[in-house]
Amino acid sequence: MELAVLADRRGQGIGRALHTALLDGVTAERVTLTVRPEAPAAAWYEHLGYQLVGLTQPWDGAPVYRSVIKPLRP
Repeated sequence: MELAVLADRRGQGIGRALHTALLDGVTAERVTLTVRPEAPAAAWYEHLGYQLVGLTQPWDGAPVYRSVIKPLRP
């Protein structure tokens, strides 16, 4: 699944609302995702508490992504 907020709609709480809705009811201990390092969302996810665990390249020639994780349970 990919999630994005149009540039002219950023800063209005849309991304936070989508993120909250996606995690609502999740019973897992943690959530992981990948994000392009140059994407505006990369810093935003860090602000939400995600931590870098490594870089990944899904296939030869694909862009490199940051793999991040956020604990949901103590």
